[in-house]
Parts: sequence; structure tokens; C-alpha cells
Amino acid sequence: MADESSKKGSLTKMHFEAFTDATFMHRISEKPTEFQVDVNPDSFTRNIALKEMKTKERGQTNSNGQDAGMEAETYTFKLIFDGTGVIDGVKRDLNKELNDFLHVVYCYSNKEKKTNCVIMTYCGEQFLCKIRSLNVQYTLFNRDSSPLRMIVDCSFFSVEKEKERKPKPKIKPKKPDVTIDIPVDSCVCPPPGYELVMKKDQDAFSEYPGSSLSSNM
Repeated sequence: MADESSKKGSLTKMHFEAFTDATFMHRISEKPTEFQVDVNPDSFTRNIALKEMKTKERGQTNSNGQDAGMEAETYTFKLIFDGTGVIDGVKRDLNKELNDFLHVVYCYSNKEKKTNCVIMTYCGEQFLCKIRSLNVQYTLFNRDSSPLRMIVDCSFFSVEKEKERKPKPKIKPKKPDVTIDIPVDSCVCPPPGYELVMKKDQDAFSEYPGSSLSSNM
């Protein structure tokens, strides 16, 4: 997917955006959330493979030729990080450059035990992926041993985009039904001269006003 810069004739550079999960809807909270390389890789390898369903019958080791689905795609390439200023006239702090790059494409979360999900834009496409491995080779140094040039060997694998799960609505607990059906023929009737009143959900007999009957019958 070409951007505006490519339409104007300028060079489109490899770009990475970091997200918290495979919905690719929530960017990581701490900056930087994206990274653009200074030098594009001179090659980019995209590997696509099928899973083969293998039989497990005794004495049979060959595949039965049936497909079991798609393997995750893999993307491999090498990036050059240059701090000498020879390439574009800009001298850079390569330790900071590498840390920013790792924060976007790696940034392992101790809380959730997972790496970032990344949208990698290159070759006119967007790849939804995660980092598999990264190897840093330091090739040039300052007199104080700080790096002036690095070759970063990267490997990513594809991930499938997930739908965002909506939180389940909270269900209020239902109040218990205390209604009791009492058959008419089992109704307790008060003795003559008394009426049935309710006191704190309990049946009790009470004298009619002015009655001469005693409750101690």
C-alpha cells in the first residue's frame, strides 16, 4: 500500500507500528509506538508454507499428501543502523536507536508474558506479525567503544487478526422469590373473637378490639 511519499517520488522506508494485541486496535501505552528505519534492507525474504498431515500408522513414515492448513509466514531481512553520518549526513546515537526499535518490535511485557503485535509496512504491503528472533552485529566503534554501525538480522512471523471481544454485560443477581402458594383448604383460621395479623412475616392471632376473649384459651 503506497503512501503519499512514494507518489511524490521520495523513498518509502520500512515502518513498524506496535500494538498490545492481535486486534491491532490498541497501540502500546509508552512511546515510541512506531519506528521507521533509516536505511531500507537490501533484500526481504517472505516464506510461505503448508502444514502437511502425517499418518501415524505403524511402519509408515511418509506423508499421506493431505494438507493440514497454512504455516505462519516468516519474514527475514537485515537492517543497517549507521551513526557515522556517511549515509545521510546525520550522526545518531545507535544505542538509543536500537532501544527504540526494540521497544516497538519486541518490548516483552512481564505482566502479560507476551511481545508486541506489529504492523510492518514494506514492499507495498502491510504485514501483521510478531518478532521471532533478532541478532545484532556491531561492526564499527568510536574510540570510547560506543557503536557507530550495526547490522540487525531480523526474523518475524505472521499472526492472524482477531476480532475485539466486547466485555460481557454485568448481570444483576435476581432476588429470591419468597412467594409461597398455600392451598385454600390448609389455611389456618383464627378462633372466634380473634383476627389473623402479620408480624414480621409470622402469623399471629390478635383479639378483636373490645373482645372479652382471652388470648390464653
